[in-house]
Amino acid sequence: MTFAGAIGLQCGDVLALVGAGGKTTLSLLLGLELLARGEPAACCATTMTLLPAPDPRIRVIFTSQETAAQAVRDALNAGQLPWVAGDHSSEHDPAPDARSGVVRPIALTEGKIKGADPSEIDRLHAALPDVTLIVEADGARHRWLKAPAEHEPQLPASTTVLSPVAHLGVIGKPLTEEFVHRPERVARIVGAPIGIILTPEMVAAVLAHRLGGRKGLRAPARFVPILTLSAPDYATLNVMRTCQALLETAPADRIVVAWLGEKPWTKVMQGIGA
Repeated sequence: MTFAGAIGLQCGDVLALVGAGGKTTLSLLLGLELLARGEPAACCATTMTLLPAPDPRIRVIFTSQETAAQAVRDALNAGQLPWVAGDHSSEHDPAPDARSGVVRPIALTEGKIKGADPSEIDRLHAALPDVTLIVEADGARHRWLKAPAEHEPQLPASTTVLSPVAHLGVIGKPLTEEFVHRPERVARIVGAPIGIILTPEMVAAVLAHRLGGRKGLRAPARFVPILTLSAPDYATLNVMRTCQALLETAPADRIVVAWLGEKPWTKVMQGIGA
């Protein structure tokens, strides 16, 4: 199953990826998948994000250009995936260590670059209604789970699909800064102290909460949580328990379980045992 098919993306959708555990890699894999299928798509960011390494398949575009929409169209006409950011402002970001657990088949640099303003993504969408926009709208500092701060996520008003991401490697780990971004906010959502061992039900609670993964969700946007894995195996107790808890507590259109390795793999969960 393709990533786009698993998420249920339609031509012209604006997908906002939030949360933690592989958003940048997922964004680029989705964009390249659609490009290979001849479907127009662009990867965008509204937050600081890792810059992709030089790749002939990818063209970096800045919304500070007056002709950003035309630059996106030119890249697509040349058979390239547009990667849209705000401007050239960047900062060094040490390469994530093995704790991230996210396999990276797409090369990324150690440079983080400033994202676009959400309103600029809205303008791109208005100018290019046939182009699917994949927006990284949240930062997580390479952790596996997070809850957003007051100013997060940076969602475009044109968002049609909201997908909170969590890496299931966090299950069985302590609720600390080593594994969780903004652990104090996660602790408030799950009603447990800092340092508690995280369970599948706690991960699901964060993704489903209106101050967690559902923050900023507005009808008629679809809600599609994405659970990432360290290995291509969905039939584990942790996966099934997390999906069960999500299906019981969240208005999810579907749940996607994904491995982002060299041969990306997905599974849609629309009912336990699916």
